[in-house]
Amino acid sequence: QLLQADVRFFRLRHRVSAVVCFYNSLNQFLEPDSFRAVLASSFRSLNPGGWFLFDIVLEHGYAQFWEGDEAFAHGETMCELKYRFDDRQRLASCLITMGPVHQPLGYRSQLLLRQRPYSLGFVAEELRLVGFELVVVRPMSGGSPPDGRLAILARRPEESHQTNQRHGSILALQQLSETKTL
Repeated sequence: QLLQADVRFFRLRHRVSAVVCFYNSLNQFLEPDSFRAVLASSFRSLNPGGWFLFDIVLEHGYAQFWEGDEAFAHGETMCELKYRFDDRQRLASCLITMGPVHQPLGYRSQLLLRQRPYSLGFVAEELRLVGFELVVVRPMSGGSPPDGRLAILARRPEESHQTNQRHGSILALQQLSETKTL
């Protein structure tokens, strides 16, 4: 079954065992309140003991690797991507232009995607506030950007099991610092 809904506010009829949200999706929520709403919606959708796996791009990932252009064509259609990072506003953007190769810009479609970097400390605290346990934080290599992207695994606690969420967050942050200094 395919459902379409705003990820900040969706509700499922039945809870699930896992929620996965990749490809810088959470960075596309530009305001902290929207970011928190996505976490809360994911938390509500999970069974007790359920897993939430997602990725985020940190500011240095955007600042170091989010500047550039690329283009490709397939037959008579072209696609151009322009990546920029505005460090003053702390906003990354990707301007996508698609359309006929031999036609002026007016015949092409454009889409502007914006993303905001969030710090690991902010993400850890937001997870804790909505009720998650932070379990694992791992740097992701390869992909875009090649550095500054993290995979994060969080868990909705079992209802009958009381945990020290702050301790879990500190442990995950310590594991990350042992893996790589950010």
